[in-house]
Amino acid sequence: TDAGAPSSTLHLRGLDSRITTVIEAAQASLDYPAFEWLRRAALSDAVAWNEEFGRVTDVSRLGVERNLFRYRPVEVAIRATGDATWQALLRVILAGIRTGSTTTVSAPVGLPAAVRRALSDQDVNVFVETEDEWLDRVARPEQDVADAVAGEPRPTRPPRVRLVGGADAVSALHSALAEAVGGDPDVAIYDNEVTTAGRIELLPFLHEQSITITAHRFGNPDAWSADVI
Repeated sequence: TDAGAPSSTLHLRGLDSRITTVIEAAQASLDYPAFEWLRRAALSDAVAWNEEFGRVTDVSRLGVERNLFRYRPVEVAIRATGDATWQALLRVILAGIRTGSTTTVSAPVGLPAAVRRALSDQDVNVFVETEDEWLDRVARPEQDVADAVAGEPRPTRPPRVRLVGGADAVSALHSALAEAVGGDPDVAIYDNEVTTAGRIELLPFLHEQSITITAHRFGNPDAWSADVI
């Protein structure tokens, strides 16, 4: 999917400041083709967000009842395989930031210090760990809490996982994760190839929500909820 024509400049106009901060932090670690690919991906995310995912729509337009449809962020664990490219991992991270999703990033090698600081400022936790360590942490999150605080909810498995890397490595990791969580149906695994298309890459970080609000009182139209959402 084409996310726009290549640019002859390095501008990041039109992007959310959270996104530009991370891209600028990563710029020293990207060559021009990788930077341009990432820029186009971020712009595609912005278009998808502004035109669809960030909007609330009344899908039925009944008048006497508001049937609102919107997208809400969902927690996602991102894992990069050993052969994942830096630009692909960064592209997925930016998609999570754009949606406002709570995300964690796991990689077998460290991220550039400037990028790590930028992600930390946006509450994106980064883990440098082996594949086995990551599988164990995701499958048994309660082990991350040495002393559970009374009354505090226990940590749970992430509802969504986004895998990034080469096709063979991602396929193997998908199978290993499914086995580690015992086929848990509450863990959805996304392993498709990373693209620049915002319409595709934002989906793992969002879930649909519908809200119905009565817009009448005893049969008489009532606009009290017009500005609620």
